[in-house]
Amino acid sequence: MKSFLRSKLDAIESVLMDCGHPHALASQSEGLIENAGRTDVTPGDVKARLVLLSENDQRPEVGLIAGARMKITYYGALGYAWMCAEDFESVLRIAIKYARLTGSFADFSWEIVDDSIVWYPTGKNTTHIEDSKSSAVLRDFQFCTDVTLIKQIMGSDFVPSQIVMRGKAVAHSDVYPKYLGANVEFGSQYDAIYYPKAFLKKAPGLSNPIAATDACSACESLLHSLQSQADYSYRICEIFNQCHGEFPSIEEVARTLCMSSRTLHRKLKAEGTSFMSLLQNFRFVMADQMLRTGGLPIETVARTLGYSTGSSFTRAFKAWRQASGG
Repeated sequence: MKSFLRSKLDAIESVLMDCGHPHALASQSEGLIENAGRTDVTPGDVKARLVLLSENDQRPEVGLIAGARMKITYYGALGYAWMCAEDFESVLRIAIKYARLTGSFADFSWEIVDDSIVWYPTGKNTTHIEDSKSSAVLRDFQFCTDVTLIKQIMGSDFVPSQIVMRGKAVAHSDVYPKYLGANVEFGSQYDAIYYPKAFLKKAPGLSNPIAATDACSACESLLHSLQSQADYSYRICEIFNQCHGEFPSIEEVARTLCMSSRTLHRKLKAEGTSFMSLLQNFRFVMADQMLRTGGLPIETVARTLGYSTGSSFTRAFKAWRQASGG
């Protein structure tokens, strides 16, 4: 799993500090694993901090607050490729091509509809809406991060013309314009951010085709490194990475991959693994990464990975560490 700059995690933890949460209590890790002093983070680290944020900050707009603190410089070569892209269309194409390098929680996409550029920050075909504060914080964070980064790339006057979200209106609807630059209409079939079609050929302030080519070459190398893993095993882990707490069954994953569960089982067997092995390893690798970063209560890590209690997670995690020789 791709690692990201520690500053991305620090931005979220600064919001935790705003609400007085003691974010760096290494003792809460119960000695399961020693803090290795890492300076990078993973998508799982970011997601776990957002879950912790939703549990400790009572402000309904806290996801927007965290998203507004993201910076394009947190994305390394990918961020540089965006900043130097030829035009906004190139920015969007680069985002889709190198989506695996962003640490996003969703399979995002874009298209032209009539006179608008439509960006789907949580995926156009996502239908399930988890009714919880943590899922609302994650969605707000994704929306605000996307709008914030696009403004940093394209300029402060580059604001959405319309924003729509699935589900019912939320209590903090009135604060969306402050963070997103537009009102939000609810009850849509999908989450979407609209920009005028005329923006498509607008160039970023730092547009430089030579620098953009160099940065994209670095992104290509990173992407190739990720794709060297077994195909179906990797695609399933990508699906797991979009989940929070409740992981899909093999039948649900098979439908997403447009095949039967029996076919998926056969393909995974050919890769020398199984669905349950992938799920177990994914959960504990994520746990290992989150605990190495430090500062997260065991209960938060457990809930992020779908365990009902910290004690049940602790037992399972120790057994996995022993089995894997850790």
